[in-house]
Amino acid sequence: MSLSDRFFNSKDGRYLKIITSRRGDQSVILINRVCHYSVEVFLSNAQIISWTNSNGEELLFVSQESTFKYKDPIRGGMSICFPTFLNNGRIESPITGDWNIDNSLSEPMEKASVDLILKLGVRDRTKWPRFEFRVTFELGDPGDLSVTSRIKNVDKNMPFTFKFAYQTYLAVSNIRDISIKGLNNVEYINYQDNNRFTERAGEDPIYIESEVDRAYVKIPPLKSIAVRDHVRNRTFIIAKNELPDFVLWNPWENTGDAMADMRRGDYRRMLCVGGGAVESEITLNPNEEWKRN
Repeated sequence: MSLSDRFFNSKDGRYLKIITSRRGDQSVILINRVCHYSVEVFLSNAQIISWTNSNGEELLFVSQESTFKYKDPIRGGMSICFPTFLNNGRIESPITGDWNIDNSLSEPMEKASVDLILKLGVRDRTKWPRFEFRVTFELGDPGDLSVTSRIKNVDKNMPFTFKFAYQTYLAVSNIRDISIKGLNNVEYINYQDNNRFTERAGEDPIYIESEVDRAYVKIPPLKSIAVRDHVRNRTFIIAKNELPDFVLWNPWENTGDAMADMRRGDYRRMLCVGGGAVESEITLNPNEEWKRN
């Protein structure tokens, strides 16, 4: 992405800067000068499109077929699926409003973080009860990426019902060289046939050997899932905290190569994972708030 201008939001530029492309789209760059990690958040979608480590290695997969045009879905990075959950790799969002930096917080910036708030569009206000959606992206030590969502029903009369998921496209060396730990003896929905199965004890770790489209459900709170890349000797730890479910998707060759926003063979270089609330809907009564990371 070519850049035309940039400015810093902190006095010495240690934590955050905003970049503007020639198309007028803006991204927020979070910089942790201690561990030399960085994160880029694409503002119009409130979507992370880059997470690099101290060696400059990209930790997230983003398809080169993504247009990065205003409101166009971006295949990859880390997105928030809300207020409906779309399985099978679908990434279109029903939300029409715009995300903006939330300047209402008066705390001084002492860490690499940014707060965004959703301004609802006209169609959003007619389709759902009135709600507020805030999200905080934070880059901590040693390069840990944390995302916290806060959703509040501000409608005076109607409840607000939704589903939710973080969809994180991990960049991997080859999907055949990936193993997943932490899901043994957990029930899952297989969206390919809508049947339910259970990962039996003793079959941990899980290896991906074909197309997978699952939601592991009713996982105990604070449980973490480990994704191991055996070629790069790298382990991603996904802490879903109080989110009850965990989504897992890879299109494999036939489906992946037929997708317009993925290149041939891209399925080998990604694994989509993330915590969510996808089996059962969340219902907020008027003035009730829901917070998860």
